[in-house]
Amino acid sequence: MKRLLLFLLLFETTSRLEAQYVNVPDPAFRNILKNSYGLSSCFSGTMLDTTCSQIPNVTSLYLYSLNIQSLEGVSYFDNLLSLDCTHNPITRFPRLPKLLQTLKCADNHFDTLRHLPQSLRTLECLGNHMVYLEIPDSLENLTCWTNNLVRLPPLPNTLINLDCNYNSLDSLPALPPNLVNFNCGSNQIKTMPGLPSSLKTFSCYQNKLTDLPPLPQNLTHLECYNNKIDSLPQLPLTLVTLNCYGNKLTHLPSLPSGMLDLDFGYNLLPTFPDSLPPNLRSFDCSYNLFTSLPPVPASILDLGCGGLNLTLLPPLPPLLRQFSCDGNKFVHLPALPNSIESLDCSDNLLVDLPDLSSIYLGSLDIRNNPNLTCLPKFGEIQYCQFSNTGITCVFDNYDPNGYNDEGLMSLPKCDPFNPQQCYFYYEINGRVFHEQNSNCIKDSTEAGIKNIKINLFNGTNLVWQSTTDTQGNFHLKAGTGNYTFSIDTTNSPVTTVCPASGKNTITITNTHSTFSDQNFGLACDGGYDARVLAIVSDDGNFRPANFATLKIKAGDASNQYGLHCMNGVGGSVKVILSGPVHYFSSASSMTPQVNGDTLTYIINNFGIVNFDADFRIKVQIDTSAQIGNLICVQASVEISSNDVNPGNNAMSQCFAILNSFDPNDKAVSPDGAIEALQEKLTYTIRFQNTGNADAQHIYVLDSLDSDLEVSSFELLAFSHQPQLEIKGNIARFNFPHINLADSLSDEAHSHGYIQYSIKPKQNLSPGSKINNTAFIYFDFNAGVKTNTAQNWIKLPKRISTGVGLSPRIPIKFIKN
Repeated sequence: MKRLLLFLLLFETTSRLEAQYVNVPDPAFRNILKNSYGLSSCFSGTMLDTTCSQIPNVTSLYLYSLNIQSLEGVSYFDNLLSLDCTHNPITRFPRLPKLLQTLKCADNHFDTLRHLPQSLRTLECLGNHMVYLEIPDSLENLTCWTNNLVRLPPLPNTLINLDCNYNSLDSLPALPPNLVNFNCGSNQIKTMPGLPSSLKTFSCYQNKLTDLPPLPQNLTHLECYNNKIDSLPQLPLTLVTLNCYGNKLTHLPSLPSGMLDLDFGYNLLPTFPDSLPPNLRSFDCSYNLFTSLPPVPASILDLGCGGLNLTLLPPLPPLLRQFSCDGNKFVHLPALPNSIESLDCSDNLLVDLPDLSSIYLGSLDIRNNPNLTCLPKFGEIQYCQFSNTGITCVFDNYDPNGYNDEGLMSLPKCDPFNPQQCYFYYEINGRVFHEQNSNCIKDSTEAGIKNIKINLFNGTNLVWQSTTDTQGNFHLKAGTGNYTFSIDTTNSPVTTVCPASGKNTITITNTHSTFSDQNFGLACDGGYDARVLAIVSDDGNFRPANFATLKIKAGDASNQYGLHCMNGVGGSVKVILSGPVHYFSSASSMTPQVNGDTLTYIINNFGIVNFDADFRIKVQIDTSAQIGNLICVQASVEISSNDVNPGNNAMSQCFAILNSFDPNDKAVSPDGAIEALQEKLTYTIRFQNTGNADAQHIYVLDSLDSDLEVSSFELLAFSHQPQLEIKGNIARFNFPHINLADSLSDEAHSHGYIQYSIKPKQNLSPGSKINNTAFIYFDFNAGVKTNTAQNWIKLPKRISTGVGLSPRIPIKFIKN
C-alpha cells in the first residue's frame, strides 16, 4: 500500500511538471486574456502555459457580455479572487480556483451550480435556469433570483444577505441567525419561518402568505404586498417603510412615528387610520372602503388615493411629485403644485384640468373622462394617455421629441371656434399682467391686464395687432422669420416694466414655431389720466317715442385695462343731451344730479368706479323726432388732481333718428365731411341675430380704408369681449361661443356691437374719400354686408376777390 501511494504521488508530481500547457478552447475567452490582461506571451496557439509568470498576477477577471461559452482554463488562475462572467451563454462551469471569493455569473444558461470553492463569500447567479444549487459554508451574500429553484439548500450561518425572489419556492429552510437583508418575493411560499433578530429589511411580496411571524425589533423595511394577509403583527418602532398593498387587511396596527413610506392600497380598511406619521414621503391608500380623505402630511412627495369614490380632496402637499387619484368622482381638481412630475386622474368625471403652464410632466393619464374636452395650457408633457375623452385639439404644438403612445402630437391646434370651446393659441402667446413687486414674474396676486394692444413687427413692418382678453392673454399669428413685439402704450397711463427693453424678440422656424410665456409686466406710469373713452347705445337704435340706453365709459383711463391708477382721486363726470331726447332714469347703481339736459355725477374716488357700467342712463326719444334728426351726447370728466392728458377729457357722439333700420350696420362719428386734420374717427358696428336660433359663433371682418392709419387703431367698447386680430388693413373681431339669442325668442339680448377709433392719415388731399364696410358672419352662414360708412376731406372755402365777376345791375320795375 505504501509503495502504491508513493507511486501515485510521484506520478501526479511528474504529470503536473510535464503538463505546462492547457487548452483554452473559447476564442472570446482567449482574446480577453491576451488583450486585456497581458497574457499574450503565455499562449501558444490555443494553449496556455500554466507556469507563465504573469498568471499569478491576475486576481480578478471581468468578462461581462463577451459571448464566452466556455471558461475552460480558468482553474489554473490560482490567485483569482473575483470572477464576473455576467451575461454570457455559459452552460457549465469548470473547477473554479480555490481562493475565489466573489462569483458573478448572472444571465447565463446553466441549470446547476456545484462544487463551489469554500472560500466563496459572494455569489450572484440570478437570471439562469437553475433547478439545483450548492452553497459553500462560508457564503455571506447570495443573489439567486429569477431561476427555477423549488428548494434552497441549508443556509450557512455566515449568510448576511439573501435574495431569492422570482423562483418557484413553496417553502424555506431555517434562516441564518445573522441575516440582515432578506428578499423572497414572487414565489409560492405559504408559511414563513421565524425571522432572525438581526433582520433589517424583509420582502416577501407576491406569495401565498396568510400571516407573518413576529417582526424583529430592528426591522426598517417591510414589503409584504400581494399576499392574503388579514392582519399584521406589531410593527417595530424602527420601521421606515411599510408596503402591505393588495392583501385582506381590515385595520392597521399602530404606525411608528418615524415612518417615511406607507402603502396600504387595495385592502379592506373601512375607515381611515387614526393618525399618520408626520414626516411621510410617500403614501398610498387607494382602493379601500373609506370614502373620504382627511388632511395628509405636508411632507408627502408621492400620493395615491385612487378608487375611493372621492368628490373632494384635502389641500395637496406643496412639494408633491407623483399624484394618482384615478377611479374617483372628481369633476374638478384643485391647483397643482409646480413640483408635479406625474399625474394620473383617469376614470373620473372631470370636465376640466387645472393650469399646467408652469409644470413639466413626465406622464399624464386622463383616460376615461368623457366630459373632458380641453387640455389646459401646459409647460411640457412627455407622455400622455387621453383615450375615451372629448379632446380633439390642443392649444399648442406638442413636443415632437416627447414619447406619446396615443398621438397627442397628431391633434390639430385649437382655433377660436373649436366646438369644445377650448382655449386657443397662435404661434406667439403670452400674458400681460400688473407688475407690483419688480420680480418680473406674474404672482398670484398680480392681475392680468385686459384690452391692451400688442404690436408685432417684422423689421419695421407692422404685421399683426391684437388685444389682450379679460385675463391678460394675447395671441399673435406669424409665419417663419424674425419678429419683435411690444405693448402699445400710446396715450395710456401705463408703462412697460418687464422686460426692461419693453419688447420681446424671437425667430420662428419650421422646427420651432410656437413661443409661449412671452409675458409683459406693466405698471401705472405715476400720473393721473381722466378720460371719456366711449359713448355707445346698448339698445342699438333711436326711434320716435322709444327708449334707449346710453353707456358712457368715463373716469380713470386705466380702468379700460382693469387697473386703478387713480385710486383715491375724486372729481366729476358731466353728460349733456341735445336734440329730440330727454333723460328718463338711471340704468345703473349711480344716479346723476339732473339739471334740464345736463347730468352730473360727483365722484369721491374714481378707483372704485365701474368704468363699464356705472355711467348708464335711460333716455326717451321725443315723439316729434323726425328721420334724420340727430341726438347728440357730450360727456366730460374733471378730477381734483393734475391731469396728465386733459385733451382726452371730453367726447361728443351723435346718433341719427330712424324709423326703420337694418340691424346690422356701420356708423362713423363724425360722419360726412371732415377737416384734413381730423384727429380721429369713431366707428360703431352693430349686429343682431334675426334668425330663429342662437348664433353660436360670430365674427366681423372690417376692411379699413387705405387712408386710415392702421397703427392708431384703439378698441373702445363692445357688447361682448372680442378676440381682435388685425393683419394689414383687415380687422377681425372673433366672438367664439357667443351664443347670441335670436330676436324672436329674446329680442333684448339679440344685439351686439363693437366700437373703435382710428386716425386718418395726415395730409390727405381735399375731396379724398374714406369708405369703410364690414361683413358680419353668423355661425357658418354667408357674410351680412353692412352699409358703407363715408367720410371725405372738406374742400377749401372759395374766397371772393371780385376779379372776373359781372357787375350787379339794379333792375327797375316799370309801372304800366
